[in-house]
Amino acid sequence: MGQRLADGLYEQVVTGALAVELALLQPGRQSTVEPLGTADSHSALARHLAIEVERALAAVPHADRPSTQVAIVNGLPDELHRLAGPRLRKKTLLHRGIARTVEPGSRNLGMQQSSVRH
Repeated sequence: MGQRLADGLYEQVVTGALAVELALLQPGRQSTVEPLGTADSHSALARHLAIEVERALAAVPHADRPSTQVAIVNGLPDELHRLAGPRLRKKTLLHRGIARTVEPGSRNLGMQQSSVRH
């Protein structure tokens, strides 16, 4: 260990695994770790979460895709709402399509043959 990370600039959340990797850097190499700033902490943490979500979705067996993946993604807003409480105003789900709605008392022109364009 300690050689997996190449020299360079990084902007990633220090996880337990990364902390171990940084502690095992070879002599002559050093890392710079800074506190997570309040102005942009949401962006850095969201990027980290996106990576973790992608890993979790990729781990779903192919036979269970995409239904299990959709269930996982649909459950995330519930968990975020539980953790953040009233700060999250609205629950969002996976968008699957758009349909034309019909207001009460109006005619559904989308169903008439004359309004269908080929």
